[in-house]
Amino acid sequence: MIYEKISETLKKNISGVLLTVIETQGSTPRKAGAKMFVTEDGEITGTIGGGDFEATLIKLALDFINRKKPKVENAYMCSLQHSGNVLIEEFDFSLIDKSKIDMHCGGKMKVLIEPIIPSPKVIIFGGGHISIVLAKILKLLGFHITVTDDRKQYAYKKRFPEADEIVAGDYNKQFSKLKINDNTYLILVTRAHSQDEICLYHSLKTNAKYIGMIGSKNKFEIMKANLLKKGFKRKDFERIHCPIGIDIGAQTPEEIAVSIAGEIIKEKYS
Repeated sequence: MIYEKISETLKKNISGVLLTVIETQGSTPRKAGAKMFVTEDGEITGTIGGGDFEATLIKLALDFINRKKPKVENAYMCSLQHSGNVLIEEFDFSLIDKSKIDMHCGGKMKVLIEPIIPSPKVIIFGGGHISIVLAKILKLLGFHITVTDDRKQYAYKKRFPEADEIVAGDYNKQFSKLKINDNTYLILVTRAHSQDEICLYHSLKTNAKYIGMIGSKNKFEIMKANLLKKGFKRKDFERIHCPIGIDIGAQTPEEIAVSIAGEIIKEKYS
């Protein structure tokens, strides 16, 4: 059941945390092998014993997945160890103040906390020639692909068979529906400067890992001046890659797509 939920969650491009009891001594709520899965939205599948300590672990899991420093103040939490990309937490239930918490186990338990992270997500704004090639390349590289355009005739499955998600509609209304986090790459290659500027405006309000926009430096400076008037700060634009892509002298849509993919790879491992 838990692994089915993990698979379902990853297909939706949602992150989660798997918690597994890896060692117990004495009387504990669950024994080694018990598992619980917590999604980034707080949905829970399975249990490792319930009660206050499970609530503590759920908080730890959500902090971990949101890149916050795990912090829990429990007298019976003996240690919190980082090991690579996972956490190991130990509880000593003999230290519980029974006047405050109704638990009488008395044993010890170690729990492994593992992040379950979906493939990095790319959202391509614009369904033109570059986007067709770019979607193919980035899919081969293991990215979750979303393609969006404000024209239905440029955003449909036959045109983008590799896309995991296709959205057609007003760009101003799309950002509230697109799940953008620090594992998301935004690529702005729309049909017009005005549409790129709309997407740039909304992109700057996200915590996307990467924002790239097609166009010249002159175009970027004009847009920057416009957006500064709308309340953005100059430092906000330091995260924007424009002109987008690695400079390899690309000319054709195919070559430009390769240069963009190269920059995405570079950013992924930076």
